[in-house]
Amino acid sequence: MRNKKITVKETFSGDEIALLDIFWLFYNRKIYLAASIVLFLIIGVIVASTTPVEYEATVEILSEGGDDGSVGGLSDLIGLAGVRTNRRSSDGGSGSLGSDMYPQILKSTPFLLELMDEEFQFKKKKKSVSLYEFFLQPAPKHFFAEAADYLKDLPLNIKILFGFAKSKGQVIPKHVRKKMEDYPSVLILSGDEKKVMTQLKKRIGIASEGRIIGLTVTMPDKNVAAQLNTVVIEKLITYLSKYKTEKLRLDLEFIRERKIEAEIKYLKAQKELAIFRDSNQGRMTKLAESKEQYLNFEYTLAFNIYNTLSNQLEQAEIQVKKETPLFSEFEPVSIPSNPSEPIVSKIIILYTAMGAAVGFFIQVLMLLVAYFKELRITPID
Repeated sequence: MRNKKITVKETFSGDEIALLDIFWLFYNRKIYLAASIVLFLIIGVIVASTTPVEYEATVEILSEGGDDGSVGGLSDLIGLAGVRTNRRSSDGGSGSLGSDMYPQILKSTPFLLELMDEEFQFKKKKKSVSLYEFFLQPAPKHFFAEAADYLKDLPLNIKILFGFAKSKGQVIPKHVRKKMEDYPSVLILSGDEKKVMTQLKKRIGIASEGRIIGLTVTMPDKNVAAQLNTVVIEKLITYLSKYKTEKLRLDLEFIRERKIEAEIKYLKAQKELAIFRDSNQGRMTKLAESKEQYLNFEYTLAFNIYNTLSNQLEQAEIQVKKETPLFSEFEPVSIPSNPSEPIVSKIIILYTAMGAAVGFFIQVLMLLVAYFKELRITPID
């Protein structure tokens, strides 16, 4: 076996390069590798201990939408009632929202503005606060950041300690939605609202596979993560149900209004016919008989319209219930037991690998320096 103290030049100057010699070259400089691994391992531990803890709550629901359909005969009914309109039923009678639209719904401004007003009881909070207030509060700092801030404000902290000054807490304004006076549908978003919306967009994710919808919510509090997951899925289901049945509900309301009008006309025609018959009992003239026939025709027409509208109203109510999408829990949400971030083992392995790579690079660099140094001091014959 060759000498362990073999130089770099001797190792690479021969006709053959022995792997064992290369091994000993690296082994003799193992201190650089070990120091680099230890240094990066310490950095990894600091990163893992200072990374904010996040919990991830997931729920899976199964969508069971109704068959497409519409309230049949509405156009004929409107014509029968003597009303002319350009209103037409769309195919299927209801809106259609594909699963690829779910992420867009969750990221929409009205949805997020409504969501940020929801209140939750966060850990280490004395009372329930809204998501708007929570995300505007300063994020909790780790020990090193707290120590640096304390030292930075050491004179002020000493004054506070001895009662010569008072600490000032941050006052977060209440969330008030602003709209343009002339255009109420136009929202005016503040910088704080945009900041909170950005946070919510990053923390809420949704994916669908077939009829299964998976919703994931990440929060620094595990209880709030599960609660917010439930709130988001309930709001999403409400939105989807409202969207899908909105057209049918408009048709239902239209038929209900026409039925009320038809009922008034029917009762009026019935009353007029009854009064006429009561006042013309016995032998009637030809003119009276003609008047009775006319009133009887008006009564029959009013009754037919009212009866048809009653049937159509019942069908429309059934159709709304039929088209309302149903959702059932496939995998219910549960309070996460372990944080999703940080993954300590992953961070430690990553920084250890980085330390090994940097240490190996340093060894190679040291070998190159030693090789050129030996070439420079080699005597020339």
